[in-house]
Amino acid sequence: MRENLEKIPDTADFLFIDAAHSARFARWYIRERFPGMRPGIPVCVHDVFHGRRPLPFTAGAVVLRWLAERENDWFTASPARASEFHDRLEDVKRNLALGRPLRSGRDNPMIFFTLR
Repeated sequence: MRENLEKIPDTADFLFIDAAHSARFARWYIRERFPGMRPGIPVCVHDVFHGRRPLPFTAGAVVLRWLAERENDWFTASPARASEFHDRLEDVKRNLALGRPLRSGRDNPMIFFTLR
């Protein structure tokens, strides 16, 4: 991302961040990339909730703090953080015959939000 920042179009329809998971990197992309994106763009950041709370000094902790400072809502289906919601989604998937996982992992640590 750092090496190709200018290649990320300001008019992108979706921003997916799954890269270095350090607090330093998160502070960088919040400062350097988020301001150039259009308001209303959906964003997801991977590897936030492997546990009930993000580990300190990680990108997840920095992004969640940044969102809280702006009163910007976010969503996760992580079983570690939102087990009841995760279970409800699993029920919906089973009812739609979509219950077979695409991959073996069960962490589902992503957060989703709309950039304001």
